[in-house]
Amino acid sequence: MPPFHFHLQPLLDRRRQVENGKRLRCAVARRDRDEAVRACEHLVSALARHAVRRGDAGTLAVLDAGIEARQRRARNAEAALEAAHEELIAAGRERRALEKVCERRRRAYEEEEARRDEHEIDEANARRLAR
Repeated sequence: MPPFHFHLQPLLDRRRQVENGKRLRCAVARRDRDEAVRACEHLVSALARHAVRRGDAGTLAVLDAGIEARQRRARNAEAALEAAHEELIAAGRERRALEKVCERRRRAYEEEEARRDEHEIDEANARRLAR
C-alpha cells in the first residue's frame, strides 16, 4: 500500500507559514511596545530629576509634551501588540484544525491498512488450511 498522503498538505504548510509570520509580527509589536514604554519611563525619570533641580517652566513643558507623545506611542504599540496577538491566536487555531483533519485521515488510513493486512493474513491462513 502506498504511504499516507494528506491531500491538503500544501494548505497545512501555508497555514504554518502564515502562523510563523504572525508570530514574527507579534514579536516585533512586543519589541516596539517595550521600546515605547522604556522611552516614556526615561522621560518621566528625566522630568523627575529636572523637577528636583527646580528647572525652568519651558524645559518642564517640553519634557511633559515628550512624555505625552511617548505615552500615546506606547498605547498605540500596545494596541498593535494586542491585534497581532489575536491574529496569532486565530492563525494557530486554523492550523490546529487542519492538523486534526490530517491526524484523523492518517488514523483512518492506518486502520484501513491494518484491516487489509489482517485480511491478507486470513486469506493466507485459509489457503494453508485448504491444502
